Amino acid sequence: MGVSRGAKDALDKNNYLNNQIARVQALKRELSDKGIPLTPTALRDAYRGKTGENRGVLEIFDEHNQKCEELKRTALVQELHLPVYHAICMMVENYFFVQNSN
Repeated sequence: MGVSRGAKDALDKNNYLNNQIARVQALKRELSDKGIPLTPTALRDAYRGKTGENRGVLEIFDEHNQKCEELKRTALVQELHLPVYHAICMMVENYFFVQNSN
């Protein structure tokens, strides 16, 4: 894979893409080791973390935060997560304060 030379932003994005490629390769090995047929659907579900087990919201957030920590909190990760955190805060606020205020 060609790596962009120059701006730090481009290098951060290339690192992110390389990490995603490595993640997909690891998931392919995992599926193979578990004897699960490698199909686009199985790979997509594994990538999205849909393993068939029921997990709570806090467990999902904890796993997500651990994965982000592995990326060493690059500026790109922080930049990409900011809108997500704002959306989550708005949903929580609407659920607890707007709907229950009536």
